[in-house]
Order: sequence, then structure tokens, then C-alpha cells
Amino acid sequence: MAYIYHNEGVNVKIVRPFNFVGPGLSSNDGRVLPNFISKVLKNEDLTIYGDGAQTRTFCHISDAIEGCLKVLVDGNSGEAYNIGNSENEISMLNFANKIISLTNSKSQIKLIESPTHYQTEPLRRCPDISKAEIELGYKAYKNIDDIILEFYKWAKENF
Repeated sequence: MAYIYHNEGVNVKIVRPFNFVGPGLSSNDGRVLPNFISKVLKNEDLTIYGDGAQTRTFCHISDAIEGCLKVLVDGNSGEAYNIGNSENEISMLNFANKIISLTNSKSQIKLIESPTHYQTEPLRRCPDISKAEIELGYKAYKNIDDIILEFYKWAKENF
């Protein structure tokens, strides 16, 4: 839709968001970070579909907002920019282990068979943000440990 408006002369800039996370997400949001943290707080098992080799990246909301603002101010009209964090790609098995370790949880990891609808999910999700880096000077700074610990601290008070 934005591209059609661009072709009609409207100045549009497009952001492709990649897994923005941070305080404020609901415990039943459906994303892996609030899901795992919610379970850790209750010392429940962290369930992972398949063997846990599938990867994801996590972009802290402060980095995401900076990226979106850079697109808005400096992006080229009609262009799409991937905004995310390409440097913290992690397997779901390692992510679960990291959460348990950082939070000193007694939760265990349970690998379960993937449901039919999940089998179409990509095994790897890692954005190519090189266009935003080159054209806009965008970079995500928050590392995965800081993202987990900040969200855990927030969730302890809000879940």
C-alpha cells in the first residue's frame, strides 16, 4: 500500500521490523521472550519445538525506535529498510539455556514435536540490516544478555 502511494507521489518510508522486544510486552504476547520469562517466573518448563536449532534475533525497543526514526528522517522515499539486530542471532535451545542461567531459574527445557502449523516457520530469522547501516548509519547496540535481564526485571514487577 505504501509503495502504491509512493508511485502516486506521496513521500513514504517503509520499515520492516525484526522482533522488537522490551518492557511492556504482555506475558501472553505469543513471542518467545515473554513466553519464556513468564514460565521462568513460575519455575515451569520452557518448551521448544523440534530440536531447538531454529534461530531468532532480538532487537531492543530502544534500538528499534532509533532505527525507525532514522528511516523516517533520513530514509529514501519508497524504500524499505530492515530494522533489527543482526548480531545476536541465537538458537532457541541456547536462548532458553541463557535465560535459565541469567535468571538462576529452576526451570527445565523440554523439547516437543512441532505442531503442524509451526512446520512452515523458518529455521533461521536474521535480518540483513546492511542497507540501514550503510544509508542511515543504523546499528543496534543492546546485546542479548542485557535484553533478557532488563525484560526479566520488568516482568518480575509486572507479570
